[in-house]
Amino acid sequence: MRKAMNMITSVLGVLLLLFAAYAAYPLYMTPTSTASTSNDPDDWVSWTFRRYPSNPEVYQKLTVWRDGRNEVEITREFTDYDTEMISKDMLKWEIAIYQKRGIRKFTRKGILSQEQATKLFKKALAGGVLDVRSIKKSNDGCSLDLAASMGGNAVSATGPDRVGAPVAFPPGKWVMRKRWKALAKIVDDDPAMRVFMVKTAYTEPVK
Repeated sequence: MRKAMNMITSVLGVLLLLFAAYAAYPLYMTPTSTASTSNDPDDWVSWTFRRYPSNPEVYQKLTVWRDGRNEVEITREFTDYDTEMISKDMLKWEIAIYQKRGIRKFTRKGILSQEQATKLFKKALAGGVLDVRSIKKSNDGCSLDLAASMGGNAVSATGPDRVGAPVAFPPGKWVMRKRWKALAKIVDDDPAMRVFMVKTAYTEPVK
């Protein structure tokens, strides 16, 4: 009887160790990112940050192409004057007015150097932009849309604009949260881009 109990205990111990290893594998394994077989200069990656939950049409978007082209789009409500980062170089921005929607769109091409844009593009591929799947958005309603097109094949997903501790269960969810955190930080941690991707409050016009 004692021998049988010891055997059962040993088996349970092994099973617990295996389960612990399975649950924690994102800690010691770096997920493999899908590499693109395309070398098309028109391949692109984009980040669209929606950080104004009361109006999803207000967003900040960065698109980078494989060949180093890049573009920033920023939208604001007519009555929102949060455009200080644009007004400094107003002549470099294209402005579109959408009267019915109450939205102004500011677009600027070549805001990054070709080298900077290419670096961000490569970081996105290495970070697994082709492998991301949509996950739950942040509780504050802010979100990030990730999209990419390689050789004409497009992928897209939506998730939180920032990820705190990525730990989650099952491990596949943990891995996906790690991807989201890394991909969001590529832009959020870039000094040249950070100021354009932020939108935290409604700004009253100066009187």
